[in-house]
Amino acid sequence: MRIIRSIILFIGMILINSCRSGQQDSGIIHLSAADSVYKDSLRTWYLTIRSFAQDSAVTVIQAIKALEDQYDPITSKVRYYNSMVAHYTYAVLQPNTAQLYADSLWDMLRSGELVSHNQEARVYYTRGMYYIGRELYDSAIYYNLQTLSILKPPVDSTLFYGIYETISGLYAQQKNFEKAFFYYRPIIEQAEQLKHPAIDVYVLINAFCYAFPSDNDSIKNLGGIYLFKAKHIIDSLHPQIDLSKLYNNLSYYYAAMNKPDSARYYGLRALKNYKEHPVANSKQEIAYYQVVSSYTKQKDYPAAFRVFKEMQQQTDTGKYSRDNLKDYYELAYLLARTRGTPTKALLALERHTYLLDEINKYENDKQLQNYDTRMKELANENFVKAKEYEAKNQRYYIILLTVIVFLTLISSVYVYFYWKKKRLLAQREQEYKHQNQLLEERNRISREMHDDLGTTLTSTLIAIEMLEEFPDEKEHLHLIRHAASNLHQQVNDIIWNLNIQDDNIRSLNNYMILFAKDFLTQAQIAFQWEEDIENEDKIILALQRRPIYLSFKELIHNIVKHARATEVKLYIRASGNHYHLSVSDNGIGQGQSKQSDTFPFKGGGYGLQNISRNIEKICGKVKWMPCVDTGGTKVSIDISIIAEVNE
Repeated sequence: MRIIRSIILFIGMILINSCRSGQQDSGIIHLSAADSVYKDSLRTWYLTIRSFAQDSAVTVIQAIKALEDQYDPITSKVRYYNSMVAHYTYAVLQPNTAQLYADSLWDMLRSGELVSHNQEARVYYTRGMYYIGRELYDSAIYYNLQTLSILKPPVDSTLFYGIYETISGLYAQQKNFEKAFFYYRPIIEQAEQLKHPAIDVYVLINAFCYAFPSDNDSIKNLGGIYLFKAKHIIDSLHPQIDLSKLYNNLSYYYAAMNKPDSARYYGLRALKNYKEHPVANSKQEIAYYQVVSSYTKQKDYPAAFRVFKEMQQQTDTGKYSRDNLKDYYELAYLLARTRGTPTKALLALERHTYLLDEINKYENDKQLQNYDTRMKELANENFVKAKEYEAKNQRYYIILLTVIVFLTLISSVYVYFYWKKKRLLAQREQEYKHQNQLLEERNRISREMHDDLGTTLTSTLIAIEMLEEFPDEKEHLHLIRHAASNLHQQVNDIIWNLNIQDDNIRSLNNYMILFAKDFLTQAQIAFQWEEDIENEDKIILALQRRPIYLSFKELIHNIVKHARATEVKLYIRASGNHYHLSVSDNGIGQGQSKQSDTFPFKGGGYGLQNISRNIEKICGKVKWMPCVDTGGTKVSIDISIIAEVNE
């Protein structure tokens, strides 16, 4: 889901070095009234500038530490490290720097420097916060559960609420919005008191994100209520906060309610706010997505494409989440298809399909983990029931416990080996697929070497060896000169194929006609050609141009070598995206050895097989047939042109 990542980025921010009144304990700092007000102002200022003024934000955190050092230096140091981990994990996305502070805090715990349960709990909570930034959610859950088990009265209320907020975010990440909203309720109730509006607004906006995606209609409706309550607070109290998140969520809300005009309105307001108040690690792509989607729903494709181009210029797709990337390529495919650019549409569709497969794989892995968890929970429930039964009847307890343990063991062993075997088969299948790809690549290289340079280089070397053996015979010099000429021609072919200025039908036709004219003239074979070209400047990329030329070249060579023809005719027609080429001769024909359209001759040479393979790989077809007029052979090649479109 597009919003979940932005929610998790907020987790831990409220926890930054705040305090409440309570019983004196070495893990809780009690400030004076004046210092408490001053600290609250520093926290509010930090939340305002943390994304776009990183150096100033760190200075604010250090100022809070200096204030709390006067009361409890150890607890102040723990809170400072916790705040720095939160800042570098969520605000500026520098997990390596966050790890340094998390490890330093962990070293304090191992050295025995911490004496309070609240201090130790904050260390575990900070560790879990760091793992959330690394997207290691299982480890994050573990450390948050450890935090709850360590906490003992008197409890630091900010730490207590921070743990529940983190658990809510983790459940939302797993798309279990009912539990996410359940654990978020105490934080919502505190925020509704509006003691700190700049913070409470974020809480209410996050409440919408936790509740609105739920399938439970009552929870979904509560999400909308909290979102508009946050909007009302902003409109009435005007707290100094970043409004982009509010506008993004309002746009998302109206899009879900099938109101594209309102969704686009708030999406544009979010984009305007991003431009007027640029921040690091912003979520502009969410606003752009809502605006483009609203235009596409109303079939206003020119406007959608205009905003999409702006989205490409203003955002970095390398920083998109996996879900946002999927949505981005979905839009790219839709717009490319509507604008008639099949190449771009195909690339976008392939990338979109790949991301869908990746997301499905991730979901399957999560289902497997959930299955293992359910198995463990079932075993625990059975164990508890067995303990209850033991109180009633000791003899049946032993039998029942033995059966449960045995069944659980058998099930665990079966599940373990089953999934191990499945993973092994998947790995072997992947290796086999990789080997096939390598083999195909080797075959492609061997075919190109056969088509281009292999034969010429071999004949040149043989002629050189013969010249060394018989230096007086000038015939070998002619052979070397002929081979060098062929090699020169083949190098020219390669250069021609690589030159993007020749990516058009005119260049392709002229090059083929020039080759056939020279080659057939040397073989004393008459050559006639006819062209019917709609647009000679139409682009035909090298990935299609080269196979067409090589196939044509192979056909001419085969006619000279095997057909015994005295006349060759070439006909080329190009209309729209269709390219047709036919070569006919008056030679001996196919005889009785015709096998198929793909392999026309029994024992057909490697070159004939290459013609069919090369043309099929570029979305074309080859057809071999007898030439009725001359008695020879006619070969037809039909290609669907894929060309880039300059927009």
